[in-house]
Parts: sequence; C-alpha cells; structure tokens
Amino acid sequence: ILGNSVATDENLRNVVLLHMAAFAQSHGGDGSSRPSGRIASGGQGSARKNTRGPTTNIELKKAVERRGPLPIEFDFKDQKTYLHVGENAAWFGNLLGEIVREFPYYYPSWRDIPQEDKVNVYEKIRAHFHIDNHLAGPHGDKIKKGIEDFLCKRYSDSKHSHKVEHWVEKGGIAAVEEIRSHPPENVSAERWSKQVDFWIDPKRAHKAEVNARNRRCNQIASFHGSRSLAAARYEYFSIHKVYPSLIKNYFDNHTRNDVFVHPQAERNYNEMLRLRAQGEGASTGIAMTDAEIVSQVLGGKQRGHLPGRGRKVSGVDSSSCFGSQSQGLRSYLQQEVGSLSQGPRSYSQQEVGSQSQGPRSYSQQEVDELLRQQAERQHNETVEARRVAERTQTQLNQMVAFLSSQPGLSSLSTMFPPPSGNDGNNDDDNGDGA
Repeated sequence: ILGNSVATDENLRNVVLLHMAAFAQSHGGDGSSRPSGRIASGGQGSARKNTRGPTTNIELKKAVERRGPLPIEFDFKDQKTYLHVGENAAWFGNLLGEIVREFPYYYPSWRDIPQEDKVNVYEKIRAHFHIDNHLAGPHGDKIKKGIEDFLCKRYSDSKHSHKVEHWVEKGGIAAVEEIRSHPPENVSAERWSKQVDFWIDPKRAHKAEVNARNRRCNQIASFHGSRSLAAARYEYFSIHKVYPSLIKNYFDNHTRNDVFVHPQAERNYNEMLRLRAQGEGASTGIAMTDAEIVSQVLGGKQRGHLPGRGRKVSGVDSSSCFGSQSQGLRSYLQQEVGSLSQGPRSYSQQEVGSQSQGPRSYSQQEVDELLRQQAERQHNETVEARRVAERTQTQLNQMVAFLSSQPGLSSLSTMFPPPSGNDGNNDDDNGDGA
C-alpha cells in the first residue's frame, strides 16, 4: 500500500488518519453512506455529481475582447475586507479560480508555491481588469493582500475538489497504486506521482484529519451562496446608498422564507436583537455597534474569517476593520457595575417600557445574567465539540475495522484500540458526559 516506503507502525497509523479524513469528507462527517452536498456558503460539496465543472470564463473573455480590461472595485469602505465587489466581481473571482488551477496541487498552500512560478499571475489579471489604479492608491498594499488571500482560498478549494475527484472517489489509500498508475489527462506521470506522495505523506494525513474535524464543527449553514457578503453589501449600497445592518444580513443569510433552518442560528439572532435593544435602552451612551454585537455572539476570527462580517485580510488588525470584538460589551458591563457602587440609578419611562411602574435600579443580578448566558454558550459549544469527537472516533473505528481485514494490516486493531469507559471525556471539566 505504501509503495516503496517502509510500512512502520507510525506510517500505518498516519495513513489510517488520512483515509479516515477522506472518508469523513466524502460522507459529510456523519458516518452515513450518502455523499453530502453544500453545507455552508463558500464550502465544497463532497460529491462531484452535486458540483459544477471548472469555470472557463467565456463571457469574461468575450467582454474583454469587445471592451478591453474591465473595471473592478474593492471593499475598503464598508467592512474593509478588501474583497473584489461591484458588477464585475463574479468574473474577477472566476478568473482567479482559473489561474490557480494552472498550478500543481502538491503544495500545502498557495503561498508555498515558488514565487518564480507565479511571476505572470498579475499580468494575467491586468489583461482582464484594471487593478493598477487600486494597487497604486492609498489602499494598494491591503488590496494586494486581499487578492493574495483570495488566491489562497481559491487554491485550497480547488485542491480539495481535485482530491475528492481523483483520490477519495477513486478509493483513496486502499487503491493508492492503482491511482498512481492512472494520472488524469494532461498531467505528467512525474507530477502525478508527486501529487499521490503528497496525499499519503503522514504529516499531510494528520492535517487533513484535523481540517475535516474543523469543517464538521460548522453545523450552521449560510444561504448567501457563492457571492461574498462584501459583494452583497456593496450591491445593496449601490441601490439604497446605505449599507445594510449586519444583524439583518445574518437573518437573511440563515433563513428560508423568513424561517431559520438551524435552531442555533435563531438563538444567535435573538441574542443579537437582545444586545441591541439593551444598548438602545441604556442611558450611558455606550451602546454596542452591530459589528461588536455580531462578534460578541458569534466569536472572533476563524481561519482568517470574522463570522457574520467577512474575511479579515492577513496582516491587518481586525480592530481597525470592525472594532474590538468584546470592548463594547466589556465597557457596558464595567459602566453598569461601577454605577452600582454609586447607588441605584433610574431609568425613564420610555427606557423601561410601558409596563414599568416608575424608575427602577439596574441590578447586579442582571449583569450576572449576561455573564451566565455567555458561559452557557461556551458550555454548549464544548458539548457540541465532544459530540463531533465521538463521531470522529466512530469513523476511525470503522476505518480500522475495514483496513484490518486487508492483507498485511491486521496489526491496526492493536494500534487503534477502541476507547473504554469515560476515556473519551477526560477533557470534560464538568464530567457530565453529555
């Protein structure tokens, strides 16, 4: 199975991890036999029959032939994602996707491809779009980083689709030599052999397993499609001359016919509304912004992405784009706690609503309730992570059982013994085993 390499216990263990990762990717991480479709916007479905083929940009090329390089805009005013936006944004993204497919997929990331191999990338972009006016402007460095980050994302997505088509669906590690001996069309045997070696490398196997586990942690689907949030907000602005609320964006992107598809998304949205109403009803003048509310509810940066707001460009402080993720709430709580030491303060009839019977004090209990709810959310996230780990263990057991039945791999059952007792809950501080 490992070609000319020595089949050590460590190699076998890591190869099983690779196969398990591929197995999880091709079945959506739920242990079922059905291939999964799209689970989140911008994600890659596992089954080729649910995806389109590579974009060839025929319409873009026709437009360039008629008009020459096209204009393109970037988001440096709204959320400062520095993503391409405007009427030609989809063509720009498709072009970058076409560019990355010209490179081999045996590099860990786009940034690991030798720079000398990428010298013509920006010339290809310039042949289709006017970008020099942006790169020479005051936001040029950040816009270029934004383009590089998008190339990284497109390379990663394309590499994943390539792996699904030519590795996972062809049998993976169980058919490695068969796969190696049949390179895809227009791929040399030498390049293809490097690609297969990349997939069976133990370090890559471990990272693939970690990435698959991380993807399975995202249980909440978003429905804004392949168009970026920045592009959707820019389009709204071009019509209404004002950017939409981030909280309204969250509602629109997580509902179908105004009904939430996932209960956690609905809880998140209700919490956003509660924090906003709380700030609007306060007389302190330190109400949280929408960006701070979204950060408080959804959490901070995740792999270069700020949930509910968009991408954070590498090397750019997120606070310069969106404000501190918790500063607003922290300041609010500090103000309220401080006011307790000065005695109860009064709210107006308008602030507390028509049901109030005069002024009331803002109690320590209400401050504690905010902190309790935050701790409850963190606990729920821990419970969900434990369930994901249990599903991963089940998939590993399935793969060990399958591979142990293959000639020469019977020792795997001793290398991957099934967990016993509460071993799988050692990290559970509460010990509730949920």
